[in-house]
Amino acid sequence: LGPSRPFFSTYLESIWLLQLCIAADLLDAANAGGDSTAHFRERVAAPSAALISSYDEGESNRQLWNNAALLAAGRTLDDELLAERAIHSPTGLLAQLAGGLLSDGSWYEGENYHLFSHRALWYGMTMAEVAGIVIPADLRARFQAGFSTPFLTAFPDLGFPARRDSQFGASLRQWRTAESCELGFAREDDARLTGALAALYANDIPHRDTGRWRSAAESERNEPASALSRADLGWRSLLFARDALPPLDRAALPSALLEGQGIAVFRRDRGKAYVALDYGHHGGGHGHPDRLNVLLANGAWRILDDMGTGSYVDPSLHWYRSTLAHNAPLVNGRSQPRASGTLLAYDERGDIGWVCASARISEQPAVVAERALTVLEGVLIDELRWSAGEPVRLELPVHARVRIERAGHPGMAWGEAALGGGDALEDGFAHVHDARRAFVSANEIVRFVDELTNAVLAWAVASVDSEWWTLSSLGAPGAGEQRFLLLRANAAAGRIHMVWDWSNTVRDI
Repeated sequence: LGPSRPFFSTYLESIWLLQLCIAADLLDAANAGGDSTAHFRERVAAPSAALISSYDEGESNRQLWNNAALLAAGRTLDDELLAERAIHSPTGLLAQLAGGLLSDGSWYEGENYHLFSHRALWYGMTMAEVAGIVIPADLRARFQAGFSTPFLTAFPDLGFPARRDSQFGASLRQWRTAESCELGFAREDDARLTGALAALYANDIPHRDTGRWRSAAESERNEPASALSRADLGWRSLLFARDALPPLDRAALPSALLEGQGIAVFRRDRGKAYVALDYGHHGGGHGHPDRLNVLLANGAWRILDDMGTGSYVDPSLHWYRSTLAHNAPLVNGRSQPRASGTLLAYDERGDIGWVCASARISEQPAVVAERALTVLEGVLIDELRWSAGEPVRLELPVHARVRIERAGHPGMAWGEAALGGGDALEDGFAHVHDARRAFVSANEIVRFVDELTNAVLAWAVASVDSEWWTLSSLGAPGAGEQRFLLLRANAAAGRIHMVWDWSNTVRDI
């Protein structure tokens, strides 16, 4: 990740240099403008800035921190050209606000990288404003929206979905998230942020040791969820947060459509139930080939989840970056091409919501799929259609802890079989084993039975003859193996319907 001196990566040197420049500025101010840090500027700031300048990271989140460090160094060294580059270059602050930060205020690489990236943007924006740089109003609004964006896609328990290269099971209930909300509210009155702070400062879970007494560093560790207070915040809050907050009223999170990111989230039962269709932006280098992926949760119960990514240096990375590891369609055993999907329709009216999106899920042969979710109070109707110029093998994984049975019979005629599939590194089939198969006729309904409660959780039917597979592979990172389902259908076009009933109110389909 580039050249560096004290660290293995240039962006870590940038975080280090940024903090040292801030410390030097505080020292100079404390000494009434005296030249107390000349040795630092000469021996540290100048050579470190030169090293960072030599390695441009393009559109990566790491370049955000490089730019923040270069802007801080430029101000420290009175180097106008260095500061100018950090703001106006093709990969500078303004370009990142316009390109990397999408129209809805979300960072293009997903929730995990949004939290990391928006903090770097805060440094850049704050220093640019102090320097008198004029930021266009639309970019300022986009940046401001970024403070509350993570809460729009959060699960009911304030865990953020492990979309793309995110850590699985991480919670927004971290001190640094609360600090971000405080800093956003300090900039502008925003009911979304006071609502977020009400949730973060609620004492409905235990208060844990957040570690603020141990370090003032820009920690990126996802600790277990904790109740929080303003005493847990970092040094930036001492300088920028408002002296007092207004009354914080906790309200249920609303449904939301993030058109820049390309995800629609529906909430029911006062925010306890959660349904999402992830259809849009491909996410760049940290994106996964999972267009038309479906997420479903009821409270803390994750029914259809995204497993995120484990270690970047472990072979399991290739499994987590496959379409097969998601609740998304693929063709002929190959992961989807890295492309963005398209929103076709969206509506939300009271207890009924609807979203429909399309994506090209194969290039050779060309296959387009459409997925439509209709969300009721307690029920999800999921329809997947595909069309191609020739017969293809459409496959739809279902990562749920269920067993499958015929609607009119107690069991399925399972037989061991060789699964077969793509052999590319990130097709995922090399990580699957213990395959069993059953044949199901066109328009025949099967049921998904929850493994823990033995209640019927969902019904599924395909418009063409199909195969249902039950398979074993890696579950969420650190959770060991788990079984999942895979539907296969060989046809040039077809339709798959599923009805999910997390409220136990549907009697029959």
